[in-house]
Amino acid sequence: MQRVLNHCAASLSGAFGGLLATAITKMEGVGGLAGWRWIYILEGLATIIASLISAFILPADISSARFLTEEERAFALKRLLASDVTISTGSSVLQPQSQSTSDETGTQDIFDSPTVTNGHFAKKDVEPLELREVIRGLTDIQTWLTGVAYLGLIVSLYSYSLFLPTIVSGLGYSGGAAQLHTVPPYVPAVILTVIVAVLSDRWSWRGPFILICLPFTAIGYILAITARTNDIRYLAVFFVAAGV
Repeated sequence: MQRVLNHCAASLSGAFGGLLATAITKMEGVGGLAGWRWIYILEGLATIIASLISAFILPADISSARFLTEEERAFALKRLLASDVTISTGSSVLQPQSQSTSDETGTQDIFDSPTVTNGHFAKKDVEPLELREVIRGLTDIQTWLTGVAYLGLIVSLYSYSLFLPTIVSGLGYSGGAAQLHTVPPYVPAVILTVIVAVLSDRWSWRGPFILICLPFTAIGYILAITARTNDIRYLAVFFVAAGV
């Protein structure tokens, strides 16, 4: 559900961004600047401030997370040790452990292992970068197939989110009205995201739900291309948002 909340936050940020941009454009003429310039100034400034605050607040790793209790840190470390990947913590690299650190063994065995001491990862040398490993990755068909699949998802996602104001402007809206009309398409997308997440978790389905939702995007783009009225084109925007 944490990942679901992240995706929902992304959709809601798109909706909130439209509302925020509408409000900021009303600053037209303030300081002798156009309203669209204030959008860049204020939203960029907020990003810079948030990044500076995060640099001081966010922990370097789980073992230094002060907002977690000792038991929560132990459980999180156990989950990382039991994972099937190489875990990097700053300048140290932790290799995956045996299944003896699975959920059934409790948290104490983690701290008894030589890899973790007092709830912290033991320092190890950084794994060297080898050219043969790079070549192996570049010649692996799975790397290319995954890249192509991800490219297809990202292109459809960002071509929608980044150009939605332009798309809406092409429907005859302008200024604040165009910004406001970018908000509604994100609402059903958030609701659908939560529904799919709940059902996917309950039935342990992942791939089928992805395949079920992707056609919504195709339907939306097809409608946008073939529609003869702006109302149908605006409806197509809802389908695209729901699919991506």
